[in-house]
Amino acid sequence: TPAIRALAEKGTTFENAFSNAGRTYGSLISMLTGKLPTQTHILFTPVYLTGRDAVEHAPGLLRARGYTTAQIGMRHYNDADDWNMRGAFDLVNGRQQRKLQPDRSESLERLQRYQNHLLERVAGRFRHLLFVRKLEDAHSFLVLKGKRSPYFEDERRIRMAEAFLQARREPWLLLIHLVDTHCCSEDREERIRLADRNVGRLVRFLRDTGQLERTAILVYSDHTPRWGTLGRIPMILVVPGEAGGESVATN
Repeated sequence: TPAIRALAEKGTTFENAFSNAGRTYGSLISMLTGKLPTQTHILFTPVYLTGRDAVEHAPGLLRARGYTTAQIGMRHYNDADDWNMRGAFDLVNGRQQRKLQPDRSESLERLQRYQNHLLERVAGRFRHLLFVRKLEDAHSFLVLKGKRSPYFEDERRIRMAEAFLQARREPWLLLIHLVDTHCCSEDREERIRLADRNVGRLVRFLRDTGQLERTAILVYSDHTPRWGTLGRIPMILVVPGEAGGESVATN
Protein backbone atom coordinates (compact mmCIF):
# COMPACT_ATOMS: atom_id res chain seq x y z
CA THR A 1 0.00 0.00 0.00
CA PRO A 2 2.49 2.69 -1.13
CA ALA A 3 -0.02 5.57 -1.20
CA ILE A 4 -1.22 4.95 2.35
CA ARG A 5 2.35 4.36 3.53
CA ALA A 6 3.35 7.74 2.07
CA LEU A 7 0.56 9.40 4.07
CA ALA A 8 1.78 7.64 7.24
CA GLU A 9 5.24 9.12 6.68
CA LYS A 10 3.69 12.60 6.58
CA GLY A 11 1.25 12.16 9.46
CA THR A 12 0.44 10.31 12.66
CA THR A 13 -0.39 6.61 12.75
CA PHE A 14 -2.65 5.35 15.54
CA GLU A 15 -1.43 1.82 16.21
CA ASN A 16 -4.28 0.77 18.50
CA ALA A 17 -7.47 2.17 17.03
CA PHE A 18 -10.70 0.23 17.50
CA SER A 19 -14.22 0.65 16.17
CA ASN A 20 -17.12 1.19 18.54
CA ALA A 21 -19.42 -1.03 16.48
CA GLY A 22 -18.74 -4.04 14.32
CA ARG A 23 -20.76 -2.83 11.32
CA THR A 24 -20.57 0.23 9.10
CA TYR A 25 -23.91 1.72 10.11
CA GLY A 26 -23.27 1.98 13.84
CA SER A 27 -19.53 2.58 13.57
CA LEU A 28 -19.74 5.65 11.33
CA ILE A 29 -22.54 7.16 13.39
CA SER A 30 -20.34 6.74 16.48
CA MET A 31 -17.40 8.38 14.68
CA LEU A 32 -19.37 11.39 13.47
CA THR A 33 -21.35 12.01 16.66
CA GLY A 34 -18.56 11.27 19.13
CA LYS A 35 -21.06 9.15 21.07
CA LEU A 36 -20.98 5.48 21.91
CA PRO A 37 -23.68 3.12 20.60
CA THR A 38 -24.79 2.73 24.22
CA GLN A 39 -25.72 6.42 24.13
CA THR A 40 -27.37 6.62 20.70
CA HIS A 41 -28.77 3.04 20.79
CA ILE A 42 -27.65 2.70 17.15
CA LEU A 43 -25.91 -0.41 15.84
CA PHE A 44 -27.64 -1.33 12.59
CA THR A 45 -30.48 -0.44 10.28
CA PRO A 46 -33.45 0.19 10.48
CA VAL A 47 -32.88 2.06 13.78
CA TYR A 48 -32.05 5.76 13.27
CA LEU A 49 -30.95 8.80 15.24
CA THR A 50 -33.57 10.72 17.19
CA GLY A 51 -33.73 13.80 19.42
CA ARG A 52 -30.49 15.61 20.17
CA ASP A 53 -28.39 12.78 18.72
CA ALA A 54 -29.83 13.55 15.28
CA VAL A 55 -28.47 17.12 15.30
CA GLU A 56 -25.29 16.84 17.40
CA HIS A 57 -22.48 15.75 15.07
CA ALA A 58 -19.18 16.91 13.61
CA PRO A 59 -20.40 17.58 10.02
CA GLY A 60 -23.14 19.84 11.35
CA LEU A 61 -20.66 21.82 13.46
CA LEU A 62 -18.44 22.42 10.43
CA ARG A 63 -21.38 23.18 8.16
CA ALA A 64 -22.60 25.84 10.59
CA ARG A 65 -19.16 27.46 10.28
CA GLY A 66 -19.29 27.78 6.52
CA TYR A 67 -17.99 24.43 5.35
CA THR A 68 -19.54 22.79 2.31
CA THR A 69 -20.00 19.15 3.29
CA ALA A 70 -20.47 16.00 1.23
CA GLN A 71 -20.86 12.29 1.94
CA ILE A 72 -20.05 9.71 -0.72
CA GLY A 73 -20.76 6.14 0.32
CA MET A 74 -23.67 3.77 -0.19
CA ARG A 75 -27.37 4.06 0.53
CA HIS A 76 -28.72 2.31 3.62
CA TYR A 77 -25.24 1.79 5.10
CA ASN A 78 -23.38 5.06 4.75
CA ASP A 79 -26.05 7.71 4.22
CA ALA A 80 -26.90 10.59 6.56
CA ASP A 81 -30.54 10.70 5.44
CA ASP A 82 -31.01 7.02 6.26
CA TRP A 83 -29.35 7.66 9.63
CA ASN A 84 -31.59 10.70 10.21
CA MET A 85 -28.40 12.72 10.83
CA ARG A 86 -30.03 16.07 10.15
CA GLY A 87 -28.17 19.15 8.94
CA ALA A 88 -24.96 17.18 8.39
CA PHE A 89 -24.20 17.30 4.66
CA ASP A 90 -25.06 19.52 1.72
CA LEU A 91 -24.72 16.49 -0.57
CA VAL A 92 -25.47 12.90 0.44
CA ASN A 93 -24.52 10.26 -2.13
CA GLY A 94 -25.25 12.66 -4.98
CA ARG A 95 -28.48 14.04 -3.48
CA GLN A 96 -29.21 17.30 -1.72
CA GLN A 97 -29.79 16.43 1.93
CA ARG A 98 -33.28 17.01 3.21
CA LYS A 99 -33.71 20.34 4.97
CA LEU A 100 -33.24 20.47 8.74
CA GLN A 101 -36.64 20.42 10.39
CA PRO A 102 -37.51 21.87 13.81
CA ASP A 103 -37.59 19.43 16.70
CA ARG A 104 -40.55 17.09 16.35
CA SER A 105 -42.08 14.40 18.47
CA GLU A 106 -40.88 10.87 17.76
CA SER A 107 -44.23 9.91 16.26
CA LEU A 108 -44.23 12.89 13.87
CA GLU A 109 -40.62 12.19 12.95
CA ARG A 110 -41.44 8.56 12.17
CA LEU A 111 -44.41 9.64 10.03
CA GLN A 112 -42.27 12.15 8.13
CA ARG A 113 -39.60 9.52 7.43
CA TYR A 114 -42.26 7.10 6.21
CA GLN A 115 -43.69 9.75 3.87
CA ASN A 116 -40.23 10.64 2.55
CA HIS A 117 -39.35 6.99 1.86
CA LEU A 118 -42.69 6.37 0.16
CA LEU A 119 -42.29 9.45 -2.02
CA GLU A 120 -38.75 8.43 -2.93
CA ARG A 121 -39.84 4.94 -3.98
CA VAL A 122 -42.81 6.17 -6.02
CA ALA A 123 -40.80 8.95 -7.70
CA GLY A 124 -37.99 6.52 -8.55
CA ARG A 125 -40.38 4.13 -10.26
CA PHE A 126 -42.06 6.91 -12.23
CA ARG A 127 -38.68 8.19 -13.45
CA HIS A 128 -37.78 4.65 -14.47
CA LEU A 129 -41.07 4.16 -16.38
CA LEU A 130 -40.62 7.51 -18.17
CA PHE A 131 -36.99 6.67 -19.08
CA VAL A 132 -35.73 9.66 -17.10
CA ARG A 133 -33.45 7.73 -14.76
CA LYS A 134 -32.86 4.01 -14.32
CA LEU A 135 -34.14 2.59 -11.04
CA GLU A 136 -31.42 1.99 -8.47
CA ASP A 137 -30.45 -1.66 -8.22
CA ALA A 138 -31.49 -2.88 -4.77
CA HIS A 139 -28.90 -5.66 -4.98
CA SER A 140 -26.08 -3.47 -6.27
CA PHE A 141 -23.82 -4.23 -3.30
CA LEU A 142 -23.86 -7.96 -4.03
CA VAL A 143 -21.45 -9.92 -6.19
CA LEU A 144 -23.53 -11.75 -8.76
CA LYS A 145 -21.93 -14.36 -11.03
CA GLY A 146 -18.49 -13.02 -10.21
CA LYS A 147 -19.32 -9.46 -11.30
CA ARG A 148 -20.16 -6.34 -9.34
CA SER A 149 -22.68 -3.71 -10.28
CA PRO A 150 -21.12 -0.42 -11.50
CA TYR A 151 -22.95 1.18 -8.58
CA PHE A 152 -20.76 -0.82 -6.20
CA GLU A 153 -17.42 0.04 -7.81
CA ASP A 154 -15.33 2.75 -6.19
CA GLU A 155 -14.46 4.25 -9.58
CA ARG A 156 -17.86 5.96 -9.48
CA ARG A 157 -17.21 7.32 -5.99
CA ILE A 158 -13.80 8.66 -6.96
CA ARG A 159 -15.31 10.51 -9.93
CA MET A 160 -17.97 12.01 -7.66
CA ALA A 161 -15.29 13.10 -5.19
CA GLU A 162 -13.19 14.71 -7.91
CA ALA A 163 -16.24 16.58 -9.22
CA PHE A 164 -17.01 17.83 -5.71
CA LEU A 165 -13.43 18.93 -5.05
CA GLN A 166 -13.25 20.69 -8.41
CA ALA A 167 -16.50 22.61 -8.00
CA ARG A 168 -16.65 23.52 -4.31
CA ARG A 169 -14.98 26.48 -2.69
CA GLU A 170 -12.98 25.98 0.46
CA PRO A 171 -13.50 25.20 3.23
CA TRP A 172 -15.10 21.81 2.68
CA LEU A 173 -15.52 18.45 4.38
CA LEU A 174 -15.63 15.31 2.23
CA LEU A 175 -16.43 11.90 3.71
CA ILE A 176 -15.75 9.25 1.07
CA HIS A 177 -16.28 5.59 1.92
CA LEU A 178 -14.41 3.14 -0.31
CA VAL A 179 -15.98 -0.31 -0.42
CA ASP A 180 -13.89 -2.18 -3.00
CA THR A 181 -12.09 -4.04 -0.20
CA HIS A 182 -15.36 -5.72 0.83
CA CYS A 183 -16.39 -9.26 0.08
CA CYS A 184 -15.90 -12.47 -0.67
CA SER A 185 -14.19 -14.94 -2.98
CA GLU A 186 -12.26 -12.35 -4.95
CA ASP A 187 -8.56 -11.61 -4.47
CA ARG A 188 -8.50 -9.59 -1.23
CA GLU A 189 -4.91 -8.43 -1.75
CA GLU A 190 -5.76 -7.04 -5.17
CA ARG A 191 -8.77 -5.26 -3.68
CA ILE A 192 -6.53 -3.71 -1.03
CA ARG A 193 -4.10 -2.56 -3.71
CA LEU A 194 -7.02 -1.06 -5.65
CA ALA A 195 -8.18 0.86 -2.59
CA ASP A 196 -4.62 2.13 -2.08
CA ARG A 197 -4.46 3.33 -5.69
CA ASN A 198 -7.75 5.18 -5.19
CA VAL A 199 -6.38 6.90 -2.07
CA GLY A 200 -3.33 7.90 -4.10
CA ARG A 201 -5.55 9.18 -6.90
CA LEU A 202 -7.41 11.49 -4.51
CA VAL A 203 -4.15 12.76 -3.02
CA ARG A 204 -2.79 13.51 -6.50
CA PHE A 205 -6.02 15.32 -7.40
CA LEU A 206 -5.68 17.52 -4.30
CA ARG A 207 -2.07 18.23 -5.22
CA ASP A 208 -2.87 19.01 -8.86
CA THR A 209 -5.65 21.43 -7.84
CA GLY A 210 -3.45 23.18 -5.28
CA GLN A 211 -5.47 22.07 -2.25
CA LEU A 212 -3.25 19.40 -0.71
CA GLU A 213 -1.21 21.70 1.54
CA ARG A 214 -4.43 23.10 3.04
CA THR A 215 -6.19 19.76 3.53
CA ALA A 216 -6.25 17.54 6.61
CA ILE A 217 -6.59 13.87 5.62
CA LEU A 218 -7.88 11.06 7.81
CA VAL A 219 -7.55 7.50 6.50
CA TYR A 220 -9.49 4.97 8.56
CA SER A 221 -11.58 1.83 8.48
CA ASP A 222 -14.99 1.57 10.08
CA HIS A 223 -14.59 -2.09 11.03
CA THR A 224 -12.30 -5.09 10.83
CA PRO A 225 -12.46 -7.70 8.04
CA ARG A 226 -14.53 -9.94 10.33
CA TRP A 227 -16.82 -7.19 11.65
CA GLY A 228 -15.49 -7.39 15.18
CA THR A 229 -14.67 -4.72 17.76
CA LEU A 230 -11.62 -6.34 19.35
CA GLY A 231 -9.38 -6.18 16.28
CA ARG A 232 -7.39 -3.09 15.40
CA ILE A 233 -8.39 -0.86 12.51
CA PRO A 234 -6.10 1.43 10.47
CA MET A 235 -6.13 5.13 11.31
CA ILE A 236 -3.73 7.74 9.92
CA LEU A 237 -4.11 11.50 10.35
CA VAL A 238 -2.20 14.00 8.20
CA VAL A 239 -2.39 17.65 9.23
CA PRO A 240 -0.62 20.28 7.06
CA GLY A 241 2.31 21.90 8.80
CA GLU A 242 2.72 19.25 11.47
CA ALA A 243 5.65 16.86 11.74
CA GLY A 244 5.16 13.47 10.09
CA GLY A 245 6.16 9.93 10.83
CA GLU A 246 4.76 9.94 14.35
CA SER A 247 2.87 7.07 15.97
CA VAL A 248 0.52 6.78 18.91
CA ALA A 249 0.54 3.45 20.74
CA THR A 250 -2.21 4.10 23.29
CA ASN A 251 -5.79 3.04 22.60
